[in-house]
Amino acid sequence: RGGYRTFVPQLLRSAFWVYLAGLGNMLFPTPSLLLVNAGFGTGAVPPYLANYKVPELVYTLINAASFVASAKIMRRLHHAAPQEKADGLASFTYLHKIQIMIGLAGAAFYFVINDSFVRWWLGPDFHVSLAIQAAFAANLVFAAAGDSVLRLVSLQSQTDLAFYARTAVVAGGINLGLGFVAIRVGVMEGVALATVVAQFTLGVVNVGRLCRIHGWAAGPIYWRTVILPSLAVGTMILIKTAWPSPDLAGQMVQAMGLALVVLG
Repeated sequence: RGGYRTFVPQLLRSAFWVYLAGLGNMLFPTPSLLLVNAGFGTGAVPPYLANYKVPELVYTLINAASFVASAKIMRRLHHAAPQEKADGLASFTYLHKIQIMIGLAGAAFYFVINDSFVRWWLGPDFHVSLAIQAAFAANLVFAAAGDSVLRLVSLQSQTDLAFYARTAVVAGGINLGLGFVAIRVGVMEGVALATVVAQFTLGVVNVGRLCRIHGWAAGPIYWRTVILPSLAVGTMILIKTAWPSPDLAGQMVQAMGLALVVLG
C-alpha cells in the first residue's frame, strides 16, 4: 500500500508533463489553420492545408523511425559500461543523420513536385506562394533534424520530460504569437514562417539540454540540427527561385540542383 502512495503521485506528475508536451505540440499545426481562417477567410484554409500534405506525410515517416529506435538508444546511453554508452551515441548519430537526409530529400521532392501535384489534384485555385512553400519545406527539415533530439530529451528522466514539455509550450506560444502578428499585418506567409521560427527554437534549446545531460560536444549536433538545414533549405529556395518549373525542363533542372544539395 505504501508503494502505491509513492507510485501514483509519480505517475500523475509524469502524465501531467506528457499532457503538457502534447498540448505544446498541438500549438504548432492547429493554431496556424485557425489564424489563417481568422485573418484571411475560410477560402484560404484548404489551399494552405493541401500544400502542407507532402511535408506532413514525410515527417510521419521520420517520426516513426525515432519512435522505433529510441528505446534501444536510451538503454545503451543508460548502461554503466562506457562502450555501451559510446554505442548509444553512435546509434543516435546514425539515426539523426538518416532523419536529416530524409527531411532534406523530402523538402527537395516537395519543391519539385508540389506545384504540379496540387494543380493536378485540386486545380490552379489551390496554388500558394513560393514563400509559403519554402516555410513548409523549412519546417519539415527543422522538424526532421530535431525529432530524435526531442525524443531523447523527453525520455531521459522526469526532470528532462518537464523541461521538454515547457519548451514545447513556449515554442507553441511563439508560433501563436508570431502568427497573430502576421494576420494583423495581413501577411499569410508570416503564419507559415511563425511555425518555422518556433520549430527552430525548440530544436536549438533541446540540443543544448541533450548535450549537457550526456556531456557531448554540442558543435557537431548543432551543425546537423541548425546550420546544415538552414544552408540546405536556403540553397533550395534559391534554386526554386532561379529556375521556375512550369514545364518538364524546369523541373528537371530543379531536380538536379536539389539532388546535389541533398547528396552534397
